[in-house]
Amino acid sequence: MIEVNFADIFLTEHRYYYFSILNNQSSGKIYGIPKAKEDRFEEKLYAERNLNLILKGLDDSRFKLDDCPYWASKMPYEHAENIINVFNCRKRLLDIINNPKTELERNAVKFVDIISKVSGVKKKYFGVTGSLCIGKERPNSDIDITIYGINNIKLINDIITELKGENKLQTPHEGLSWHVKGPFKDFFYINSSNNNFTYSELLRKSRRFNFKILWNNRKIDLYFLDKDNFDQFPEIDKKLLYEDIVINGSVIDDKKSILLPSIFTLSDIVIKGSHEIDIIPKTIDILSLINTARLVRKGDRIEIKGNLLQSTNNDKGLVLVDTNLHYVRLIDSLTTL
Repeated sequence: MIEVNFADIFLTEHRYYYFSILNNQSSGKIYGIPKAKEDRFEEKLYAERNLNLILKGLDDSRFKLDDCPYWASKMPYEHAENIINVFNCRKRLLDIINNPKTELERNAVKFVDIISKVSGVKKKYFGVTGSLCIGKERPNSDIDITIYGINNIKLINDIITELKGENKLQTPHEGLSWHVKGPFKDFFYINSSNNNFTYSELLRKSRRFNFKILWNNRKIDLYFLDKDNFDQFPEIDKKLLYEDIVINGSVIDDKKSILLPSIFTLSDIVIKGSHEIDIIPKTIDILSLINTARLVRKGDRIEIKGNLLQSTNNDKGLVLVDTNLHYVRLIDSLTTL
C-alpha cells in the first residue's frame, strides 16, 4: 500500500508527475496537480494560473477528473495501483543530507543547517519538494523547502523576519517572484509612499513574504505544512452551495494563513453579485490552495472568489482551489506595518 502526503510528488504509469494536494492518501484515488511529464520536466503542465483548463472540463485524455469533496471541486487524480513511485519530501531531504551530489543539493543542506541551528527546529521537520525532490533539478532551479508543525513554523517565521531585518536573507525581487510583483503590489506601493518606505522595505516589514526568500543568490520557496489543518474542513457530509462566489470580508484570525493549504477567518461578510443566501453568516472560514491567500493578515479587508460550501452543522466555509478563476484581493489593510 502506498502513502502520499501533501506536497509529496508521485509518478504515474503514464509517466506524469503530480503534486499531492491531500494528506494521508493511501488507497483508491490519489488526488494531485499534474506538473510535468517525466521526460520533459522543464515543460510545466499546469500551474495555478491554468489548472482551471482541466477543472472547467477541458477534454484532455491524459488526466482523470473526479469530485474531490475536500476541495469542493473536481480535481485530477490517479488510481493508487497506477502510481509507480512516490517521492516523500522528508525522506528525500534526509537522502540529500547524507549524500549531497550537486551544488543545488549542497545549497539546500546548508540552508536547512542554518535555519535549523538558529531556530532550534530539528532537521527531521524539514523536507524538499519540487524538482529537487525527484532529482530533476537544474543548476538554476529554485529550492522548495517543506517545514512541518505549526509550532516549528511559528519559530521559523520569527527567525526569517529577524534574518531579513539583518539582511542575511532577502525577499526576491519582482523578476524572480510573481507574488512580489503581483497580487498586492499596487496597494503596497501606495503605502510605501505614504509611509516613506521603499517597496522592498515595506515587504520586509510586513512579514507577509516570509515564505519567499532570496539567499546566496538562490530563490527559496518555503511550504509551511501542518497535518492538523486538514481536520478543520472534514471531507464528509459537505454540500456545495455556490461555485465561484465573491465575498468581501475582514480577516479576524490569521494564525494559520501562512500555511499551505492556508486557513483564515473572515467577518463583516458582504456577498457580492446575484447570489441569494438565506442567512449570511457572521464569520466564514477560508481554506485555500492559492499562494496569494498566504499573504493575508489579521485586520486586512479582502475580496475573495471561491466555492461556498456547508457542513452538516450548517457552518459555512469557502474553498479556493488552484485556478485563475479563484482569487484573493487586498482592499484595505490595518496591519501594513
